[in-house]
Amino acid sequence: MSDEATVSTQSPDDAWHALADALPHAIWTQDADGAFDFANAAWRAYTRIASERMTLDDWAAIIAPDDYEQTVTTLLAALDDGAPFEAEVRIRPMDSGDDGYRWHLIRSTPVLVDGRVERWVGIATDVDLRRRTNDGLQVLSRASSVFLESLALATTLQSVATIVTESLADFCLVYETDEDGTVRPVAQSHRDPHAPVAIELLAEHLRQRPGYAPHAVLGVIASGRPMLVTRVDDAWIAANATSPEHAAFMRALGHRSLIFVPIVAGERRLGALTLVRTSRAGEPGNVRHYDSLDVSFAEELGRRAGIAIENARRFERESRISAAFQRASLPTLPPRVGALAIDAFYRPGRDEATVGGDWYDAYELADGRIAITIGDVLGKGLGAAVTMARLRYAMQVASDADPEPNAMLAAADRALRREGSDAYATAIAAIYDAHAATLSFAVAGHPGPAFRLSDGSVEVYERPGMLLGLWRDREAPDPHTIAMPAGATLVFYTDGLVEITRDIDTGTALLREAMTRQGVLDGPLPAAALVDAVLAGRAPHDDIAVIVARPLERPRNDANL
Repeated sequence: MSDEATVSTQSPDDAWHALADALPHAIWTQDADGAFDFANAAWRAYTRIASERMTLDDWAAIIAPDDYEQTVTTLLAALDDGAPFEAEVRIRPMDSGDDGYRWHLIRSTPVLVDGRVERWVGIATDVDLRRRTNDGLQVLSRASSVFLESLALATTLQSVATIVTESLADFCLVYETDEDGTVRPVAQSHRDPHAPVAIELLAEHLRQRPGYAPHAVLGVIASGRPMLVTRVDDAWIAANATSPEHAAFMRALGHRSLIFVPIVAGERRLGALTLVRTSRAGEPGNVRHYDSLDVSFAEELGRRAGIAIENARRFERESRISAAFQRASLPTLPPRVGALAIDAFYRPGRDEATVGGDWYDAYELADGRIAITIGDVLGKGLGAAVTMARLRYAMQVASDADPEPNAMLAAADRALRREGSDAYATAIAAIYDAHAATLSFAVAGHPGPAFRLSDGSVEVYERPGMLLGLWRDREAPDPHTIAMPAGATLVFYTDGLVEITRDIDTGTALLREAMTRQGVLDGPLPAAALVDAVLAGRAPHDDIAVIVARPLERPRNDANL
């Protein structure tokens, strides 16, 4: 009977407040005008703000500075509109020292009476584990995608550092272990682009000095195990710095929490990652210290980075072999081949990873005519370079037996299809006849050739034809024969020259303009000069091969002797 009397004397607000205080979530209420009039025990314990005097200005002390303005602006707009409010923000527990912020999902809902807002009920739910797990998985997913985008080692290493500082760290260092075991910093990223970081300085920090501790990253690489330093204070810096300069560096950047993880590929230790959380000057509470969950994501990133780095190293080794093989396979043409002055030039793409199967060739036939071939095997790497050498040789052999452009291309097509793969190539086979002053050529999917006449005009021939490797039972294309007037200059080139802007028409226009420019085709090294004129300082996306040929003084017929 007494219990019933006790319950019946409680006001609805008292009952609501008692219920709210019993819940683990942080809860508050606001009146119709948005003034706070209640906060439950969980909110008061977390924020140390009493409900009777709480204002939105008090939230500045508990909400992360990067989140505060947007959160308050959106909440005030919701109050004006009478609409529900929801946001994920970082809130700092006031009794946590400098443990930093935790992610919370904040919801505020209007209570309507007769269609009008009577009050607001807000709740903050700790979603830090879910948010951090989701962020970590997104970083790993993005890392996997980025690692697939490039097989260039330097790009891969920098990508690792950049991805880490998107959400897992304020500062990241990537260390690589060379084949001889030397450890060196190779990439870094900081959220603050003005932070005092230089790779040369970081390399100095690795040096072992008498009386100082070895660098922690060396121990992590040696053991293959991660290292977590939850709190970095001045005592830790003094005990673990490798030099006074290293200690000053860590203090200057505001190191507050550290993770070191090895970069591994199988059993191979390829380097290490250093993840650093720093504090802003005068704002130690901005730091959330690393824990075991962060280490698990960092370790997985180290494993994925290891696979990417191993693949990039393997690809670059193959690319170096391919480049060496390609250069060795291209002939060193003399300045004169029969009745033609010849100059040739080859330039690989912007890096060794783009080395492919471009080739050129020029030689005198038994009957005194000059054979010229140029082509491009589709694909990159050692396979394309080997295929290029086979096609060049096949066309040479064919020209000995049947010195006609179409027969030379047919032989190349047969050689390509004998490989039993999906290899394809473009090519031009041409025969210059000095006595007849003509050029006969057949084209298999290749651009050009181009001519500059003695009056300075330029003609570019476009007879693309079918790619080598697709002919099957088709007949070889009929050769096209044109006159070679006195003073003409002939240019053969691969598509890398006219694809510099990724637009063939624009590239061809650049070629035409360069061919008419004074001193380009008239100098001692016209092929290289032409490439430089077209590129105009731009790095080529693909290999470029060029042959420039100029008829020498026309030989006299025997009848005139």
